[in-house]
Amino acid sequence: CATEAKCCLNYLGKIVCVLAWLYCAECEIQFAASDCCSVIVDAMTSELEKAGYGNLNIKSLHEPNGAMEQKYGKGIKLRFLLSLNTEFSRPLQLKLGEMLTLSTDLFTILGS
Repeated sequence: CATEAKCCLNYLGKIVCVLAWLYCAECEIQFAASDCCSVIVDAMTSELEKAGYGNLNIKSLHEPNGAMEQKYGKGIKLRFLLSLNTEFSRPLQLKLGEMLTLSTDLFTILGS
């Protein structure tokens, strides 16, 4: 099940990259422009809030708290950023990482 979930996330990332590229081309704006990235960040944040910590199905011996929610939310966002993996997606990854305040983590992983 975890392998299938990772595969789906990777395909989602590729789809988001292509849709972002199409959006930017249609609006005649630079790829990974703030307008485009804001739409992605807003949609992702909204979905994470709707899901909530309790619905993430994370097994823990402790009751969920703000720190745990933040930790798992950060991990989900970082995994999403890493799923944006196409030959043209680097500007999108970097801009979204900046907007999500994950630039340092992203640079560490990507080695850029």
